[in-house]
Amino acid sequence: TLTFENGVFEGTWENGREAGGQFIFNDGLPFTKDNWNYCTVKDRRFWSEYAEGIKPAGETNRTDSGVKPNLPKGCFDVGNGYYDPTTKKVHEYDTGAELRTPSDEELAFIETKAPISSSR
Repeated sequence: TLTFENGVFEGTWENGREAGGQFIFNDGLPFTKDNWNYCTVKDRRFWSEYAEGIKPAGETNRTDSGVKPNLPKGCFDVGNGYYDPTTKKVHEYDTGAELRTPSDEELAFIETKAPISSSR
């Protein structure tokens, strides 16, 4: 078993090479190289919705955990943090630490598609 930040790989090795196994994300989602059915155009459910069912109308999950991150006023939710247009950086949800500067392509997506804080 190899343990990573986002899951574990449980496998077997022969002569130092991986001979078989499977990666399982921390939330229990098993990775499959072929026939990947999770979060596709045909079925966009979160893994928690596969495992626990879909919530009724009006209670739709916007994240897999179902917990809406608390964003600063006027910031965009980018999935792994928030984009602050005043700093032009992506920051961690909890600490506000700078994660990265988005590319021009990512910034265009953020400004047209990403949810913005409702406390704007």
